[in-house]
Amino acid sequence: MFGLPKLVWDGEFVDGGGESSNTDGLEFKNIINDHLAVDAPLAVTVPSFDFSGSDPYITIKVEIFEELPSVANTYLRVGLCENGLTFGGDIYHNTLRNLLSDIPLTVRSVGEIQEVTLALDIGADWDLSELWAFALVQRDSDQVIYNAGSSFVTPYTLNATTDTDQTAFIDGSHSFGNTAITHTGNSPSHTVDISLDTSMLPNGWDAYFTIDGIDLMATTVTLEPYHAANLSVTMVPGAHGYSGRAMLNLHSQSGEVQDMAIPFIGNRTGADLLVIAADGSGSYGEEFFGSAIQAAGRSYSLWDWAGTAIDAETMQNYEAVIWYSGDGGPAFRERDRNEIEAYLASGGHILFSGQGLASNIVMQGGSSWMINVLRTFYLTSADGGPLVAGEPGDIISDGFSLDLQGGDGAGNY
Repeated sequence: MFGLPKLVWDGEFVDGGGESSNTDGLEFKNIINDHLAVDAPLAVTVPSFDFSGSDPYITIKVEIFEELPSVANTYLRVGLCENGLTFGGDIYHNTLRNLLSDIPLTVRSVGEIQEVTLALDIGADWDLSELWAFALVQRDSDQVIYNAGSSFVTPYTLNATTDTDQTAFIDGSHSFGNTAITHTGNSPSHTVDISLDTSMLPNGWDAYFTIDGIDLMATTVTLEPYHAANLSVTMVPGAHGYSGRAMLNLHSQSGEVQDMAIPFIGNRTGADLLVIAADGSGSYGEEFFGSAIQAAGRSYSLWDWAGTAIDAETMQNYEAVIWYSGDGGPAFRERDRNEIEAYLASGGHILFSGQGLASNIVMQGGSSWMINVLRTFYLTSADGGPLVAGEPGDIISDGFSLDLQGGDGAGNY
């Protein structure tokens, strides 16, 4: 994908999409982890199927583990997807070929099992070797999918969760709590390389991770299905610099899972400015804002918005705040808007920077907030044009003439 599509969570519009830097999905980590933490009250399995026979079919079994409040408007849904479809020179995977008729759920008590066998209509031009099926139980009243947190996705799947904030104030050695790396696929084993990149730490800072009581910079683990490797990242600040970041990197030896990078950021107290990285990776924070701040003889702390929510009280510890989304899609969700409003009401100073930032705020329902809090009005989006001219007579932009092309920046106009 070249970016994130429009996303709807729990039936509510949350985000208007983003550019390619956001396809790692880090800005949605907190939402996803909240859902994964909910125990599934049922399991959906596929005891048997046949795509290639004269009478293709699939059998689905639903087993109840926890009493459901009701089965009204609750359905078993089964779909067929195909990988490897070519269109316009691109190859598309997980393309929906057919969504079968809804099957009302008839079981709700612990231990009850509902098993159904469905006939399949297989297209003559479908590639059977690339065909796969999914099954889910969904309650239509609020779009809840009961089995989402417990489904086998592919043979090789990883789930990495950290049970504490990934950005913290540290004035001494600090442990970021437990990080669980879980094999959630159905292959007999999954081998994962784990390493910690400390190249972004200031001189004199140190970081490592601990697993099974041993302090390491790199290791390899092999996991059985639904078994986890538990580790803790520790950061030790030095005398110089106010902010340091270490990246926990996960690489699957199967080659079928995209590499994962989990940031951990430590901040010493006392810095002048707070830079909030809301672009999904924080890559522009040090490279552009950080270097400019340091060149001006000032200091800064970095805050990873994707890993840890920010509040007004934290922002009040700094002279000013820079909140940037780079070329990413996220703007300010309702919680962020409330904290920003409280911070500004207390006399805070804040600079917003982002490509398509205003249009994203509007798409997330923030039009009135822009007017009442930011004292500005969204007219239209013009972030597709690289030529920028200042407003004659304006005390800031008069005389500006910029051509924002090329280079390695985010293209923030």
